[in-house]
Amino acid sequence: MKDSAYWRERFGQLEAAQDQMGADAYLEIERIYRRAQKEIEGRINTWYQRFAANNGISMAEARKMLSGDDLKEFKWDVEDYIKYGQENAVDGRWMRELENASAKFHISRLEALKLQTQQSLEVMFGSQLDSIDTAMRAIYLNGYYHTAYELQKGLRIGWDIAGIDQSQVEKIISRPWAADGKNFSERIWGNKQKLISEVHKELTQNVMLGQDPQKAIDAIARKMGTSKHNAGRLVMTEEAYFSSAAQKDCFNDLDVVQYEIVATMDSHTSEICREMDGKVFPMEDFEPGVTAPPFHVYCRSTTIPHFDDDFGQIGERAARDERTGKTYHVPADMTYKEWKGSFVGGGAKPSSQQGGAGAGKVRDAASAINDIKTYHSSNPAAGRQAFAQEVLSAMDIQNVPANIIPMNEWGYCRLRVQGSDIEVVDYNLNANDGRDKEYQIKTAFHEAYHAKADGMKTDHGSIPQDSWLDIEETFAECSAHYLASQIGITDIAPSYPARLVDILPRLKRLPEYASCDTIADFGKIAFEERMAGVPPVWGPLHKRVMGVHHDWQSYAKMYFDEIRANADDYIDKMLENMPKYKRYRSSMKKDLADAMQDIDNGRALSSNERLVMSSVLSIAMDRSGVR
Repeated sequence: MKDSAYWRERFGQLEAAQDQMGADAYLEIERIYRRAQKEIEGRINTWYQRFAANNGISMAEARKMLSGDDLKEFKWDVEDYIKYGQENAVDGRWMRELENASAKFHISRLEALKLQTQQSLEVMFGSQLDSIDTAMRAIYLNGYYHTAYELQKGLRIGWDIAGIDQSQVEKIISRPWAADGKNFSERIWGNKQKLISEVHKELTQNVMLGQDPQKAIDAIARKMGTSKHNAGRLVMTEEAYFSSAAQKDCFNDLDVVQYEIVATMDSHTSEICREMDGKVFPMEDFEPGVTAPPFHVYCRSTTIPHFDDDFGQIGERAARDERTGKTYHVPADMTYKEWKGSFVGGGAKPSSQQGGAGAGKVRDAASAINDIKTYHSSNPAAGRQAFAQEVLSAMDIQNVPANIIPMNEWGYCRLRVQGSDIEVVDYNLNANDGRDKEYQIKTAFHEAYHAKADGMKTDHGSIPQDSWLDIEETFAECSAHYLASQIGITDIAPSYPARLVDILPRLKRLPEYASCDTIADFGKIAFEERMAGVPPVWGPLHKRVMGVHHDWQSYAKMYFDEIRANADDYIDKMLENMPKYKRYRSSMKKDLADAMQDIDNGRALSSNERLVMSSVLSIAMDRSGVR
């Protein structure tokens, strides 16, 4: 039986890892705030430049109705906002307000500015909610399984742990826990309403007084800074709660009878945490904020199991309550990945009750593809969650649930790198993906490639992040095209076209990729190597790739005849993967023609021209071969 010092060290490290997940979520929220603030500043400056003289404007001028052309342009913006809301599950009350604004025959210029700035804030808070929701789910699951791992490793006894399904997590995440009876979603909504009200008030006062618009921008920046600070407090407090809740549930499931409070002792430790440190309570008294963390905002305290000398072997007692009563020896060097594959959700056990760790089933690429093909042919109407979970299972990505949640991206797989070790935090697909099913399937394959890196080594922290992503995202997209082709999905527009048109022609110049023609050809190599456990150590390969001279715009000229002959088809294909831009089809076709003319004349491309040109070029490369 391990002593208290052991448990303090192990669970202190676990809590630090949980805190880092909360900190990572806050960094994402800071990015969301910066983007929204930049948008709002741009809207205010543009509005004043168009409607104000000498940096001032009267209230009478502000109340003037928009002109016919101005109103038409404003309604185009509102239509875009509505389309975005339909695709990204924006608050229904805001959607109704937008629809009312779109239907108005007259609208004042100040009303228009308020609506435009509110749209930025609605999107910002929607993204914030998605980010926090995803992070808290990951923190709970990570905390629960790592708590079980530390307990069994410390006791040197392992027994079956039931996997946690998403319905359980949903109930835990949505349940209010603080005295005010609100969950984090309701708190975010309250913060949103307060900030919107303050921004609208600031804009109105600024216009009424005819002040320099920079004063409004500065005041709004201060208010957004306060809101961002509140979001940080919320994230870290919720992280502490869900980390504590995960420990509580795991302790109960593993028959821990008593727990002990452990505070992080330094100059920042609060008086209440100093007072609670070392106190022991029975599990039935576990109450966050009272007898368990978090005791306050930014609380860093945690809990550990407490065993009396005569408590006996907890593992033996727990195992007798299970289906078979079997227990297995857990070696001191058993990794978390090995443990999770062995004991969670009926995984493969170690080879003997006294022996070493089991690593779960080993799958080669051909077996994984065969399982995916069999499932797809037998279940053609399967939902995305069921299909994605089957893909993860076929690729031997164990105990990673496929989450279908609202988000801004089509999907993402979040990885955590500790030292050189990769751990999958979560796997997510967009609940509001409006693309055709073959594109949704491609995204499931793309994110599964990332998820398969779980437990591998990487050099992610030793090279620039963009350099690492150049290879990782290129291979993930190519792998997705290869797997899609194996179940009969071909001729689909790629994602990450800017990376593909820059990286694939360079790769083709390397001996190991010289025979590759289509995007799927590159993907076959990438998928087979990942399934074989080749780690994503991308620094050396990226250096070789960038050593190959390649100017993608000059390279594009080789495809100009084909692109001109198939421009309409290529634009339509591109828009299959970008459905919200379909209304700009005619503009995009012009951008494509302008891009080819600018390349021919040696002129720099605009951002729109680069987007369209790289997207169309990636399709041409896939159809007629990478040259």
